[in-house]
Amino acid sequence: MLAAFQQGIIDVLAPEMLLWILFGAVIATFLGVIPVLGGELGVTLLIPFIVGMNPAIAMCFLLALDSVSCTGGSMTSILLNVPGTLINAATCIDGYPMTQKGEGGRAIGAALVASAFGGIFTVPLALLMIPVLVPFILTFKSPEMFLLIVSGLCFLSALTTKGNMLKGLISAGLGLMLATVGAQAETGVGRFTFRYAHLYGGLPLIVIVLGMYALPAMMDLYGQKDAIAKIADDASFHDRAQMRQGALDCWRHKWLTAKSAVVGYVIGVIPGIGAFTSTFLTYGMAKKSSKTPEAFGHGCVEGVIAPEAANNAKESGGLLTTMAFGIPGTGTMAIIMAALMVLGLQPGPMMLTSQTALCITMEASIAIANLFAVIMVWFGAPFLTKLTRINPCYLFACIIPIIFMGAWAQGGFLFDLYAVVITGIVGYCVRVYGYSAPSLILGFVLGGDLEFYLWKSLDRYGPWFLFYSPVSVTLFLICAALLLNQPLMKLWQFILAKYVAAKQGGVS
Repeated sequence: MLAAFQQGIIDVLAPEMLLWILFGAVIATFLGVIPVLGGELGVTLLIPFIVGMNPAIAMCFLLALDSVSCTGGSMTSILLNVPGTLINAATCIDGYPMTQKGEGGRAIGAALVASAFGGIFTVPLALLMIPVLVPFILTFKSPEMFLLIVSGLCFLSALTTKGNMLKGLISAGLGLMLATVGAQAETGVGRFTFRYAHLYGGLPLIVIVLGMYALPAMMDLYGQKDAIAKIADDASFHDRAQMRQGALDCWRHKWLTAKSAVVGYVIGVIPGIGAFTSTFLTYGMAKKSSKTPEAFGHGCVEGVIAPEAANNAKESGGLLTTMAFGIPGTGTMAIIMAALMVLGLQPGPMMLTSQTALCITMEASIAIANLFAVIMVWFGAPFLTKLTRINPCYLFACIIPIIFMGAWAQGGFLFDLYAVVITGIVGYCVRVYGYSAPSLILGFVLGGDLEFYLWKSLDRYGPWFLFYSPVSVTLFLICAALLLNQPLMKLWQFILAKYVAAKQGGVS
């Protein structure tokens, strides 16, 4: 384990690796500043182009791109009251009022330092958890792996559909159905191939990811005719004293910064809660513990520090859960899982035990990317705000060719271009009607493994494999609780309403 730690740190500090992390951080900062884009879209677009790359370099590049988009997104939240990414929404509550009071630079300075602290401080916590997790996950056999995949689908379904878990499960089921296309692993019999040789290997993962994420985002982008912001007041950035004052605010509220980062990390580790929740939870905690709660919502710097410390802290926790158990801690981690699969790496217990050095390198890259991003935004803030004035039509014209180039680059099949268009239409319907694209992707990515572990468990342990061990029983109960939570809550509310109505009727 010590040798793996040493090798992982040496790899992430290699000059070539640092350059790729810097490159990813630069792209993420630009994408984060433009609200209609974001790190999620950037990772999706670049997955086709990492095929054949060194896995360590490719994953550190994508993680840098994903983990620091919130840093750039905080700028538009504070200056324009437009969240750069969805996770930056809580920052608008106090960030924009500070700009209105002429303290935009102070708010940006506080947001940058809080983001850097959250992104860097929580990485050692994740690294310290790896030696604890490895002995535990070595006990996992096929029944536990089957139930782990099922619980991951349930968690993500509950996380990404705003409480309507049925839509999330339907999305996951559709992903599992798409995963059945191709030759059956044990028998070799083709399923849904329609005698087309290209489909015997299954639907291309890159095509599905591009269609489900990139094309729907571009359809939304094309619908915006005007620039996101025609005017952005960046005058306060030229007053570096304001930004330094914001940085010092983080030190004055150091316990709030540390507490918010830890809460963000813990929420990232626990799948099913969501990064969006962490920012508003820490904002509420900051308001409750503040000596001046009445100032919140009117330009209080504590209201900027708390959510910004949490939003970058969740990345290291979400990555740890993804690598160790194959369960995405956040919706974006489902795309990172797809990237790992493209590179030939299988997320889950075996990855953490057999690729320990790579896991440590990936975690450490998040801290380095956060450091790079903060330095870039600190010195480039006045320029970056001008990106919000770009007409979305120009972005659409630039990104659409990249999508089709990525689909074509994998194998050079015309079928893949048609598949991107069809999948894009499905993805747009999924987005419009409130279904879950991350659940569909996760179902597709893990469908083959789910089938493999199911048949292996039935063959070795029989139909009662669900109750094979204490771990499998625990996972089964977690899945049951997730599936029955909403129906039982509705039943309880119905019984309670009937009881109250009957009691009021008896009194009258």
